[in-house]
Amino acid sequence: DCEGGNNAMSTLRTLVNLLGSLIGSEVIFVAGGSLSESSLTSLSMALAARSLVQMGAEAALPTQRLVFVVNKNTLRYESDALEMALHAVQGDVGRKENRDLILRAFAERSFCSIGLMGMPQFEDDIDTFRSLVLSHGRAFKVGGAPVRSAELVAMLQAIVDQIQTMNEVSLPSMSRIVVMDGFLSPLVDGLVKSMQDELPDLEEYDANLEDKDLRHGKLAEFDRQTSCLTERGLVAESRAFLEAQLDADWARRLRFNAALGDQVHEKADETRDVITQKRWVPIGGNSLLASVNLLMHTVQVEVRSRIVLKKGSTEYTPWAPLHSHEERVADPIFQSLRWAVPTLSGSLLKQSPSVWRKLGASCSMSWQSRTCVVKEGHFLWWDPATVTNKGQEVAGAINFLLNAAKVAIDFEDPDVFEIRPASDVKGWESCDAFTGGPLRSFRFSVAKSEHSRATWVQALTANTTWANDAAKHLGQLRLQVEVSSDRPAKGMAEGNIQWDTIVCQEDPGDPEDK
Repeated sequence: DCEGGNNAMSTLRTLVNLLGSLIGSEVIFVAGGSLSESSLTSLSMALAARSLVQMGAEAALPTQRLVFVVNKNTLRYESDALEMALHAVQGDVGRKENRDLILRAFAERSFCSIGLMGMPQFEDDIDTFRSLVLSHGRAFKVGGAPVRSAELVAMLQAIVDQIQTMNEVSLPSMSRIVVMDGFLSPLVDGLVKSMQDELPDLEEYDANLEDKDLRHGKLAEFDRQTSCLTERGLVAESRAFLEAQLDADWARRLRFNAALGDQVHEKADETRDVITQKRWVPIGGNSLLASVNLLMHTVQVEVRSRIVLKKGSTEYTPWAPLHSHEERVADPIFQSLRWAVPTLSGSLLKQSPSVWRKLGASCSMSWQSRTCVVKEGHFLWWDPATVTNKGQEVAGAINFLLNAAKVAIDFEDPDVFEIRPASDVKGWESCDAFTGGPLRSFRFSVAKSEHSRATWVQALTANTTWANDAAKHLGQLRLQVEVSSDRPAKGMAEGNIQWDTIVCQEDPGDPEDK
């Protein structure tokens, strides 16, 4: 009981129980609190270890008697409680073997219990226990001869030798106590803690965490501090344990860092246009370019999310439709016509080309009020007093797709600007919609206009620039087939392209095939 240390909570060592069971004629086994399965198991473990000690025929152990005592008992036990427990039928093989071992080891068995100190029956329980132990006391003999001090020393030495040769695990190794418990274990714990302290807690993903691995350095420090030890087996055991601890801590950090790396750093949506159908459609309507065929695309806009993780990698969600299909003008040149080429209308004073009026340029009769429109790469004008019906032709029109032009301001008159052929040598290439021949220049004044000269010049310049690009895009053949050189009617001059209705028209086929 308490291994001689008077401390029931101290560490249990099988060696103490083993020595006690070998050198006594009477074994008093004390169980705390109750007759439990664990107490029977503890007793059987000591007996199992005792069976491994071979003393020889001349040193046969004496027959021993067992006194099983339950200390600090709070339960009610009968005197045959031990026998009932040992002879109870057991379905578990281990429990049965424990009981058989106790029955074989002790032919004589007694049982008693002692209540808590201070209880009414405590002193009576002590007297009963004392009487039970002392009444059966007898001299310790081995092989019929009494064991005296010298023989007891030899016997104990033999027991220790036998235990050492059979590597009894409960036999405390002095080397393990001094080297392992006193030096190696604290060293391992200190090195593990130092690595934990030197590596800061991860709050954000660390892309360079691999460069901060301290395990190799900690193992090197262990090797340095243990190089003088002779118990190399214990050193190797401790080093393996240290390496396992360091690896486990490092693996935990790597897993946590990987989890941080998988967190989202930024997320953005991106779209793409998927063309599901292509077709050619005429502009139509009251447009000046009604016969021009546009390449239209039926487009499905799709969206996906681009997710950038903290570790730097990028992931994408599957493409998904954003909304219903859209109809779009595919030709970039006609996309710019819709959004970038202005339309402007208003009153301008147009200088008459008549020679006699030029001679009288100083009088007001040389300038005529005209309604003017610039749009869709054209410049048109008419007399509002005489051209009143939408079906009437305008007085004049310059188609900039067929006639390259340039716009110039008059530096002497702040109200006047002039429209000239781009080539002073070749002049206008198509003169069907105006008079005056290929070298004619058109002069206009904003003296009575709703818009400034700069506004008119800007609109004209944008239209002539677009028309030059459109002419190159269409090519000579399509210009001849799809672009009219005639004077348009007033209704077409005043109308606009109905972009929303273009997509509903019949597909005339690829104009290149015609």
